[in-house]
Amino acid sequence: MNQVDICKNCKQTFQGEYCSSCGQRSFKRFSISYLWHGLREDLFEIEGGLLLTFRELWRHPGMMVLNYINGATKKYYSPLKYLIFWTAIYLIIVPFTATSDSNFSIENAISNSNPIFSTGSLTDFYYVWVYLMKLKTNIYLMGLIPFLTATNYLFHRESKFNYTEILILHTYFCGQFAFVAIVMTLLSTQIGSLTISGFNLSDILIQVSYWYMFLKMQKEFFGKTWTISIFRGVTVLLVGTLLYLVVLYLIFNGLKYSF
Repeated sequence: MNQVDICKNCKQTFQGEYCSSCGQRSFKRFSISYLWHGLREDLFEIEGGLLLTFRELWRHPGMMVLNYINGATKKYYSPLKYLIFWTAIYLIIVPFTATSDSNFSIENAISNSNPIFSTGSLTDFYYVWVYLMKLKTNIYLMGLIPFLTATNYLFHRESKFNYTEILILHTYFCGQFAFVAIVMTLLSTQIGSLTISGFNLSDILIQVSYWYMFLKMQKEFFGKTWTISIFRGVTVLLVGTLLYLVVLYLIFNGLKYSF
């Protein structure tokens, strides 16, 4: 690719292929190779973070997040981009694997005749919650992030971490679990009918993965003993989820009231 002398973004002189001031890559005209290079850098970054982030979040999730917030940001996929990447893939495959009751509709649950804050509305909300958990798992988890973060921040006020750093922790967690949701969604078409003691096998695997990943990340990130990590981790998940459900229930009834 031909070199240019002046960066079109910041007007600085190029010294090599990239601008030393803003990082803009040198080019005169767009080409297929330039677009492909940009796609790899901006979306996949296979050589610059995605695979490394994926691997480290399996092996040492809490330590990886610590490395990221301590400044090693270049070699890892950013937390929000990591979450969006797996969420996008999840949303693409779900329509081809969904086997839920096609008669259920969130709109019908909101617009039916059940009064707000009644037993009927609570039942409606329960089915909406199940629908979100099973068919919109990643969207549901994205909404859960700020509630887990706030709860975890309160339970670890003695730590050196601020709210944003703990938010990064939970964003990475939900991004990694988004991958688990993808795998389990694909597997459910094969093992969906298998049960253990009356419980669906795919649901069991999802719950085991969810709790194990969360508690391991807590242990490594905050550096507490397993006993403290399990106690606080379980409490954070339960309290954070409860607060999230309360807010969702209030929003749900607000929508019912508006109809």
